[in-house]
Amino acid sequence: MKKIVIIDYNGMPYRYIYGGAPQLWHTVNGVAINTTIPAYTIKEIVRLSGYGDNELAVVMDMGKPIERSEKLVEAFGQVYKEGRKSQMPSFYAGINLTEEILRLGGVSVYREKGIEADDIIYNLAREKESQGYKVEIFTNDSDLLCLVNADITVYFRGKKTLGEFKNYIRIDRDNFEEYVNEFSATKGYYIPYNSIYFFKLLRGDKADNLPAFKGYGQAKYNDFMWTLASCATDFKKFRPENFDYILECLEQFEYDGTDSGLVEHVKKMHYVMEFEALELSNPTRYDWTKLQIECSRYRITLPQWK
Repeated sequence: MKKIVIIDYNGMPYRYIYGGAPQLWHTVNGVAINTTIPAYTIKEIVRLSGYGDNELAVVMDMGKPIERSEKLVEAFGQVYKEGRKSQMPSFYAGINLTEEILRLGGVSVYREKGIEADDIIYNLAREKESQGYKVEIFTNDSDLLCLVNADITVYFRGKKTLGEFKNYIRIDRDNFEEYVNEFSATKGYYIPYNSIYFFKLLRGDKADNLPAFKGYGQAKYNDFMWTLASCATDFKKFRPENFDYILECLEQFEYDGTDSGLVEHVKKMHYVMEFEALELSNPTRYDWTKLQIECSRYRITLPQWK
């Protein structure tokens, strides 16, 4: 079966700039360039993508997502990702250089101003799935766990290793419920396969400044989900594209007085969080040799297939 690897680039640079990796420099026309970010991240991309054997898409953010930011202000009066610190100029210069090298080396890079990487990855994954591909996504963003199914596997970056890639936990349909509890934001919550999107709708996301529905701590949330499950709710349909079904289940549920406004909160959160529909170009395989030529201009040597 055909396979595509989709890499969420956004978490990678931080690990090498702030994780204690030796800083690398290369002089071009008398100017010293910090090549730490491209050197380490491109090597990791090559390993994760099978050294050019599979179609590859590398997805990057560029600024705050315009539409989602506007929706959050409208729905809740809050600023999207408020409080996140800006990085030093050399950090962004390293990402820009990485993008340049990858593109010149024939890698399909997706980076659009005002469009969040999540939206690009979601659209790419669903499109390639519909074309009969096996999809592998490498990320440290739990929002993308809603894509996990029989044909889409998410490798989640963490301290543990589960699967063939160091420091990545392989999450698929069969082990989803077991390993989703490895993450600090979801630890202790009952999150059946396919219900992670609903968890986000109800519990929000502090990292993105998305509000939780008040009164639904861990105990009450778990109680609520067990009751939903006992009502034979089809969690296979609790996915972003089936929001009408989620609403249908919630509107049939009997709430006590403390649940006033729950359905309205979920509707507003979906309005903010819903993945933007995009038309994207088709990713391709890259040629290892061509990419190595571009990397060598900055004294970067790629790993080879063993």
